[in-house]
Amino acid sequence: MTTPTIPSGAPADAKSPGIAHTGAPAEARPSGTTRIGLRAMERVVHDAIDHVPGTVRVQGTLKKLGGKDFPRLAIQMDPDTQMVAIDTAIAVAWPSPVTEVAAAVRSAIGQAVQDFCGYTPTRINVVVGHAEPSQQRVTSAQIAYAQPLTPRQPVARPLQVHAPSLLSTPDNESVREPVVAQSTAVRTPQVPQPTQTRPSETPRAVDVREPETPQALNVWEPEAPRPLSVREPKAPQALNVREPEAPQSVPLRVPQAPKPLKVSTPKAPRPVEAIWVDVPRPAPLRQIEVRPYSRQPRSEAR
Repeated sequence: MTTPTIPSGAPADAKSPGIAHTGAPAEARPSGTTRIGLRAMERVVHDAIDHVPGTVRVQGTLKKLGGKDFPRLAIQMDPDTQMVAIDTAIAVAWPSPVTEVAAAVRSAIGQAVQDFCGYTPTRINVVVGHAEPSQQRVTSAQIAYAQPLTPRQPVARPLQVHAPSLLSTPDNESVREPVVAQSTAVRTPQVPQPTQTRPSETPRAVDVREPETPQALNVWEPEAPRPLSVREPKAPQALNVREPEAPQSVPLRVPQAPKPLKVSTPKAPRPVEAIWVDVPRPAPLRQIEVRPYSRQPRSEAR
């Protein structure tokens, strides 16, 4: 099997076997708008902060600032005018030049927003909210010579086209004729515009201070304590113990018997005379006759 290749330096109209090249003009491209989302802008700003030496990421836990994360972002975007305002709070490694780290973060954010998103920053506020202890010290030279976050340029690779090949078949099998595939339109790659590189700035000279010899300390010797006078204990004075006095005898009184009471004999009641009551004699009963009532006609009554 043969694999023809198209060299990278070949002209745009170079043709290869079985491939048709059709270049579409710029006027035929579809129209539309491109919007940058808030999450995409936050990702660009986060990567720009991470590329600055001296910045660290802090995950919020109960042991670190009450659960705050760093870096923190507050972004306001205007898609119509393509302007953006950014407020960020970062955490820096300590020891490090904090003011230079903050200035480098501001510059890196502004450059990354313009290069990746095409937005113009109107305000970039950087607040250093936390200092994380680090074993490695960050110097001003490392910040000055740090590589900025730049977009990667696409690299055009040669296109490999696999040509069909005929396999050997036994005599008793029929050989099918190959079907020629339709030609594929290949778009001409566009050469990207060269990126303007910023000239590197010479870092400022760093004043190195020599350590000063510490002054000798006056060491004072402790004074011996003064001897203390020990007083002998005095014997306590004897106490006068009084003997208890016997109480005076109290004469006993003999109880007197009570006077006898006079008992009066009850008198018998006087006899009561009985009064006889006269009972009236019973009257004889009269016999009552009941006659039936009969209604007589009026004629007979007359």
